[in-house]
Amino acid sequence: MKRSLGVLIVAIAVGACSSSSADAPALSDNAAVHPAKLFTGFDDGSAEYKVPASLIGASDSTTVRWTIADTNLATVETEQPAVGEKATTRMTHHAIVKTKKAGTTTLRASVNGKTFDVPITITQYAPGARELGNDLYQEDRASMPGGQPGTKALGCIGCHGAHGTARHSPSEIGGYDDASILKTIATGVKPDGTTANNGNHKFTLDMTEQQGILARLRSLEPVEFPQ
Repeated sequence: MKRSLGVLIVAIAVGACSSSSADAPALSDNAAVHPAKLFTGFDDGSAEYKVPASLIGASDSTTVRWTIADTNLATVETEQPAVGEKATTRMTHHAIVKTKKAGTTTLRASVNGKTFDVPITITQYAPGARELGNDLYQEDRASMPGGQPGTKALGCIGCHGAHGTARHSPSEIGGYDDASILKTIATGVKPDGTTANNGNHKFTLDMTEQQGILARLRSLEPVEFPQ
């Protein structure tokens, strides 16, 4: 089961080791950070852009230390227990990156001298792009009584967000670049080759609208940590 995002804390939340896992190896042979690459954004500072990552294959008693190569571009935080929940070392297996400006840098997970590096791409979105994306996300009301001629909306909210179950927060799309997401929007083909909404997911956007919808999706609140 995927862990839900709770309140987060900077640096590492250290918990107690249980005696049952004390002898377990710190890392399995196939330990890795998921996703293997991270993509997120930044605008004029009016929105917060976050993207989660997890180290998979570490034992429950193993503490993971997360760092960002260029702290001018981003910070990294780890999971903190929700109210009434006890802190555990396993919470350090989950991290979330918050952006400060556009650029490329590296997220590193460190365990007992072994390191896992994940490249991060932070794309600059134009001021106002997110607001345009929010408008595009809504129901298309241009043809309804009182609708404004020329107003364009994609109706995304019908399947996503509060009105649907299909999710596309940074928890789901943080491992895919902008081109892959735009391909899904335009063709209905997801990065893994499956189809979105049985292929009924094809929208034509100009470059400004593309930036808008990307800024909207990248700035959504992550809902869980990757597995």
